[in-house]
Amino acid sequence: MKNWKLIAVFAATLTGAAMPAHAELDLSANFGIMSDYIYRGFHQSDGVANGGIDLATGPFYLGTWIADLDSGNGIEIDVYGGLAFEFENGFSMYVGYTAYRYTEDDDGVYTPATEAVYSSAYSKSITRDKTGIRRMTSGNSIVDVEGGVYKWAPKDTEGNLITENAPEAPGDNLNAANDGTYVFTDEAFEALDDSTDALTKANYERVTETETVSNRYTPTEYEALDADEKTAYSKMKDSEKIETEATAASCVETGFDKDYDEINIGVGYAKDDFSVSLDYAIGEHENFCGAADNDYDIAMLTLDYKGAYVTFGTYGVSEDDEDKGEPAGDYVEVGYATTVNDIDFAVYLVDSDEDINDETRLGMSVSYGFGL
Repeated sequence: MKNWKLIAVFAATLTGAAMPAHAELDLSANFGIMSDYIYRGFHQSDGVANGGIDLATGPFYLGTWIADLDSGNGIEIDVYGGLAFEFENGFSMYVGYTAYRYTEDDDGVYTPATEAVYSSAYSKSITRDKTGIRRMTSGNSIVDVEGGVYKWAPKDTEGNLITENAPEAPGDNLNAANDGTYVFTDEAFEALDDSTDALTKANYERVTETETVSNRYTPTEYEALDADEKTAYSKMKDSEKIETEATAASCVETGFDKDYDEINIGVGYAKDDFSVSLDYAIGEHENFCGAADNDYDIAMLTLDYKGAYVTFGTYGVSEDDEDKGEPAGDYVEVGYATTVNDIDFAVYLVDSDEDINDETRLGMSVSYGFGL
């Protein structure tokens, strides 16, 4: 139902052509090709072969239309039906339903939104007392005895080194100042052997130093600290603690399109070679990745004179809530259609605004219809 004047029964309500008044069964078919498949301002595909079958009896019509989309995008299948009337004064009207389906309608790959990831909620460098430190008192030194083994050696009252029975120095604890002194924690100091390290222990004193500590805690780790430790830390600003930025939900569409279901209504008037029609469609479109369906509607005004026509279309007549994904935008289509030896030819130019796709496209179609 998407190329110009595709179905004789349905097109009669749009162009004002005569419809049969009796209830005779009319079965027909059509096939054709379009260089550029443009529907309601949207480019769908290039080089599309299409065809359909239509059944009409009295005011009732029923049909289907199929299009082979390009680039592996599968097949579009439309099914439609409804009631169409034409009156002797030239007026016509119709009401119907259309379903659009696509064979390439994979749901897509959905990535949910993520919150920012924080490496810590609390962080601060603090200086605190480092208690429990033992440092060797002045008057001690290191001597090289017995093949280069360093020993602790106190000095006597005259300043001479006492090397006899000097214990081996705990070399891993050399003071950072490299002043010949060694540093122990209380625990390490008490672990020294009283008999062999007596001289060493006798010459150490307990001192207090300061140390700088920088820690980062998650909220859970912070709550496990005692009260004194908590007071030493401050909560960071979000901009300082974000390790991974938050991301919005995204959907990668892997199919061509999803289902559309819509109600169609229209009125028309025809006299001699001139016709005018006003069509309105309101429907629902299934979205990719399980997102909520969005509503849409469109109104189209078509003027036709001897096959030359212009259509003005506008989306969002009533369904225009952008927050709900309801489309808006306008397009204009101008063209010419004629029939030669029962073959229908049409050429058309479609200009769509930036809310649709901001494109101007030229296309043509050839189709042939016949009774069954």
